[in-house]
Amino acid sequence: YRGFSRKSGLRFELNIHSPFYPQDQRLCSLPAFYLELRVNPTVEGRWHSPDDLPEKVRVFFRVRRPDTKIAVQHDPDGRAMIEMRYRCPTQPRTHYDEGPPGSPPGSAPAPESSPRESVGGDSLPGVEACDKIVSLTGPCCVHEDGDGWTCELPVSEEGSGVKWRLVWVSHVKDPIAQVVDDGELVDAKLLYTDEWDSVDAVLAEAVRTRDERLALSRRLEKLSDQMPLHAAQRHLLHLSHHNFLANTYWCKLPDASKPRAKNPYAEPGEHVAPARQWFSVTDGSKGYHSPLDVEYNNSLWYLTFWPQLLAMQFDQWARLATEHRGSGGALLQHDLGKLPALGRSAYPHQMPVEETANFLLLMQTYTRWTGDSIAAKRHLPLIRKLAAYLRWTDREDSGYPSQGVANTVVDAGPALQLAHQQVYLAIKRAAALRAAADLLALSAHLEEAMQLDKTAEHALTRIEATAWRGDHYAVCTDESAVGINDPRTGKP
Repeated sequence: YRGFSRKSGLRFELNIHSPFYPQDQRLCSLPAFYLELRVNPTVEGRWHSPDDLPEKVRVFFRVRRPDTKIAVQHDPDGRAMIEMRYRCPTQPRTHYDEGPPGSPPGSAPAPESSPRESVGGDSLPGVEACDKIVSLTGPCCVHEDGDGWTCELPVSEEGSGVKWRLVWVSHVKDPIAQVVDDGELVDAKLLYTDEWDSVDAVLAEAVRTRDERLALSRRLEKLSDQMPLHAAQRHLLHLSHHNFLANTYWCKLPDASKPRAKNPYAEPGEHVAPARQWFSVTDGSKGYHSPLDVEYNNSLWYLTFWPQLLAMQFDQWARLATEHRGSGGALLQHDLGKLPALGRSAYPHQMPVEETANFLLLMQTYTRWTGDSIAAKRHLPLIRKLAAYLRWTDREDSGYPSQGVANTVVDAGPALQLAHQQVYLAIKRAAALRAAADLLALSAHLEEAMQLDKTAEHALTRIEATAWRGDHYAVCTDESAVGINDPRTGKP
């Protein structure tokens, strides 16, 4: 952030660093920000000549926050420190929680209400949070209002390295969510509490490793700065990256104290203990965690930066698979739940063809991209069942699914979201059958793989013959709305 003073001819700059480096769990989970303030002379303005440049200026850092106990003091090492203690809500509010203007917060009814949205007990109470901000540059004086610090900083040339360095750390030790684990709700704490049990422990490591962490993070930042992008594109890239990271939940679950249930989709004789970690991402607008269709679109981030985080979600999605009696197969749910309780889908209706296809396409891409076939082999029984369901959905041998066709394009018209013979879902279904065939072939189930390939090829032939309109593909090939009900309302 930069500010300019025409009168004095000074430029004020504040940098806030949130370090990130791929696959460095310790660096990325440390709850710390690094702040740098500097004052430089600006280039002389066209219509204004600045007064004589001062040699030094007094800069200040102040904090105000409602319902917060703030203490401005020196820490045991003599550094200037601001300490904040407050309660932090564990359920984020979105604009969907707001009612009409003038109404109290939370008065608006949810646009999509369903008994399935109540997946746990009452909301967790707010958690205790403690923040500390320390100055690595001194000396500092208490601000006259008593809510921060002031520091005398020399006016230096850009690139001189003269700056006011601060470190801002935080710590929450209480559970921030609950996760359905083998039918029971268990508390989930932020993963970093395994490494740092207090805000002071976080602060000690953040200060000690500051230069190393910033060097790594800047190395990654330089890669994006070298891309041939316009400034607006680069800014959007940075904004979306930080926004994504800020919505991730990486938690630990309690150690298993009793025998765990066997994974119903594990290979015969294989007992896979549930992972004692939880990773998910809120979709932002309505608070659903890791919707399969959203993570499908986010997958290039995982595959590029951190494939293991995608593999963790495979196991979590797989545990929400539902048996489908008609096909003898299984289908997948939309999401991993909403706070306060995760681990059970919260979306008010199913989108089984799309989400099942998303899982198979993601699994194949992950396996081929990384060369790691462990996840695919572990979930091979589920892959078979998902493929069986997708084959069954074409009840008319048309190449199009005619069952489970509600999809996730919620801002579209019924022809694209709910039609009997959607081209979008038909192509995705065929591609998912090919993905399942590829994964089965990797495990030497060649006959099953050939059958799925044959089904996919048959579907694509039908789609090409019926959907191509000379210069584009139709949105759907069945214009009739007879028998189509909106799954959110149950009405035609």
